[in-house]
Amino acid sequence: MDYAAPARRVPDPAVQDVITSGGGPEEAWKLPVWIVAETGRPIGQVVRDLGINETTLSTWVSRAKKAGGVGALPVPERAGLARLWRQDAEKSKRIKELEMERDALKRGMALWAK
Repeated sequence: MDYAAPARRVPDPAVQDVITSGGGPEEAWKLPVWIVAETGRPIGQVVRDLGINETTLSTWVSRAKKAGGVGALPVPERAGLARLWRQDAEKSKRIKELEMERDALKRGMALWAK
């Protein structure tokens, strides 16, 4: 039997442009790591789609996890998110207060209308 070597997928040029744009090869790890972290796609599927080595992407993902780069937000974004959570809690509290006032006014109007 004749065994042929598996065909190597050539990376899509548009994907390679996105991977290497803006920072050169030293920034090339950010997009694949982001895809793995944010979409939850398996590393094997991402490497097939992007045409990169599986071991390389696994290494990038593990390094990013150790550095807090996968799923972790930078400090300014974390502070902004905490501020938004506080605002959301304040608004929820205010909504509950207004609903209670509305209900009290409804009961008062019902009594007054009788």
